[in-house]
Amino acid sequence: MKIRTDIAYWAHLLITLSILTAVLSWAQTLLKPIAFAIIMALLFRPLCSKLERKGLPSIVAILIILIASIALIAAILSLFSAQLYFLFQDLQDFQQNIMQIITRLQEIIYQNLPISQKEIDVFILESRNQILSESSSLLAPTLGASGNFLASAGLTLVYVFFFLLYRKSIFSFILMTQGESKRDHTRDFLTKVNKVIIRYFLGLLIVIAIMGTLNSLGLWIIGVEHAILFGFFAAALTIIPYIGTYIGGALPVLYVILNKGEILPAVYVTAWFIVVQLLESNWITPRILGNQVSVNALFAFMALILGGLIWGIAGMILFIPFTAVLKILFDHSESFKSLGVLLGSEFSQSGSEPKIPTSQD
Repeated sequence: MKIRTDIAYWAHLLITLSILTAVLSWAQTLLKPIAFAIIMALLFRPLCSKLERKGLPSIVAILIILIASIALIAAILSLFSAQLYFLFQDLQDFQQNIMQIITRLQEIIYQNLPISQKEIDVFILESRNQILSESSSLLAPTLGASGNFLASAGLTLVYVFFFLLYRKSIFSFILMTQGESKRDHTRDFLTKVNKVIIRYFLGLLIVIAIMGTLNSLGLWIIGVEHAILFGFFAAALTIIPYIGTYIGGALPVLYVILNKGEILPAVYVTAWFIVVQLLESNWITPRILGNQVSVNALFAFMALILGGLIWGIAGMILFIPFTAVLKILFDHSESFKSLGVLLGSEFSQSGSEPKIPTSQD
């Protein structure tokens, strides 16, 4: 009977997770702005409460926070847009360097492959035309994606406004859905979730600032143009754990190769990014973020992949802190406490094994 009960339990859990995954994928247009809005509302809540205690009406306090946030983002984007302008000015040099690389490749092919020059020229012409055709066809989807992003960002701000405005009602509603005996337990759970989200994302912003400074300083010393743009863009991609830094580091390496046509500066850039990545993973992030997201690396990586498959980049950003929230939920549930242990960040030390409870304990 116990075996049957266990099988039914796990089957029910798998079915529930499958349905949840399907719903997240199907309703992502609606849920992604709401998810980001919840995060932003939790981050802005302490500041909003502080302004309200100073006598400001709730609506005024929320509008001040949102307008200040938009102004800050606009200032940052304007700073980097100037860098982007100068980067686009280098496209002419890129074309010349690319033509030089193509010429070198042609010479190598002529010398080492039994193919006529006419066949190679025809192949290069067809490849160039295909690239130009595909680039033109990508323009419309790119513009469409930009429009969707702006619409989603605007919708997110609307959600943030209402979540902050009605936060007390939402909190009271959650508590009222629980029995009298569970309200303290639920209040403790919500407090922990709030702290995890705030500490994680604020810590992440500090990590990005430090990483961006280190990246930019190294690129400037090496002599890479637009060091601030490349340095902080690579740092911002650390919000996508495990792979974001490597994607950000590949861009200045590619730029150096195309702009200078030399390998040695690219090697210096690669070496510097490896050093910064080691500092980030072994010293910066552990000291700043600590154990805020107390999910072990295996399930954090699985959450990253699953988030990417379901919600794309948004899922890669959100699913790890959401997994941490899920762990807190499991830890507060007697039925699912074992899953909380499974998601935990503890790992076995060499020469030791965790003690498994027995019926005699």
